[in-house]
Amino acid sequence: MAGVPDGPATPRPADRYGDRTGPRHRARVRAGLALLLAAGVALVAWIGLHQADRPVRADVVAFDLPTPTSLRAQVRVLKDEGATVVCRVVVRDAGASVVGAEELVVGPEAGGRTTVPVLVEASAPPVTAEVGDCREE
Repeated sequence: MAGVPDGPATPRPADRYGDRTGPRHRARVRAGLALLLAAGVALVAWIGLHQADRPVRADVVAFDLPTPTSLRAQVRVLKDEGATVVCRVVVRDAGASVVGAEELVVGPEAGGRTTVPVLVEASAPPVTAEVGDCREE
């Protein structure tokens, strides 16, 4: 190949460009890795605290389609024993558009952990359900 030398590459002049493997370079690499590790630990801690701080948790554990335009979901709710919570359950069509929604109220008589059925009427054939958000009343 023209213009490409056949022999080994010439070494980089350390007195002109500095030594890449010197103590300053290694210190910078270590500092960068320590900073990256600290940021990762902080992110994991923030996510953990944010998730642990949620007083109400809910998710759809099962659903069926009693009619072509309705969906019956079983929603598992975890909450404080004496709390009343309101959860918004949405249903989506095959294109992931929201085609129906229903508010589900779970009172203190249900206890801290319960599974509640909810029927959601849809404007188009639904294919899935999810809990949008829950809040304490």
